[in-house]
Amino acid sequence: MKTLVMFVALVLVSSSAFGVTLFSDDFESGNLDQWQTYYGYPIAELTGDQAHSGSSSIRITQMNQRVGHDFVSSMENVNVSWWFYDNLDLNSYFVSALFENNSWGDPYTTVAATDVDANYMVALTRDLRDTTIPRSLGWHKVLMQVRPEGTIVSLDGGLSFIEPDVPSFTRLYFAEPNYDSGNGTFYIDDVLITDLDGPDPPGGGDLPGGPVPEPTTLSLVGVGFFLIRRRRR
Repeated sequence: MKTLVMFVALVLVSSSAFGVTLFSDDFESGNLDQWQTYYGYPIAELTGDQAHSGSSSIRITQMNQRVGHDFVSSMENVNVSWWFYDNLDLNSYFVSALFENNSWGDPYTTVAATDVDANYMVALTRDLRDTTIPRSLGWHKVLMQVRPEGTIVSLDGGLSFIEPDVPSFTRLYFAEPNYDSGNGTFYIDDVLITDLDGPDPPGGGDLPGGPVPEPTTLSLVGVGFFLIRRRRR
């Protein structure tokens, strides 16, 4: 059985290679006390349908279902990781993000699955980038390393991407946004934030962030890729 580690006012020292654990949730506690929803939207739900480890995760299965954690002060010089399960419903959106401010504006760093892209995408505030990793059924690991030079993002040990405008964050966020009527199912498990004594992001090269593909073309209306409705192709 997994152990739930909660950071309230104490720093819990881990004996693992990741150093100091600052925040974690493996959703084995039976509650979502560390999480909240926003603007009255339905919160993600605990479930035993899928689990990366243990027997529980959180499920996001309907439009506008959201869950997040707002930190009292900015988190910097940390590793942030989580696992998500994609059921490969190509009519759905899924967003996982770090926001520098407790708001829906810029800047942010996001890993997403969309209903118009065959691959997983990374949004670095204004730039949408293709990870070249095809959407696939099963569990996928996101690792974001938040450093003074920016946030370095990798997915499944693939290419690394850097968002220089996000050297810290205050909001960790997961959602099925309100773009379309498709209600795909995604699961989140094993959320972990540690200090930077942990390993470098896999798949990258020299800092800052290894190879970075060119941004793909994206039409934006309003503020931010994940705060607006995206056209279908």
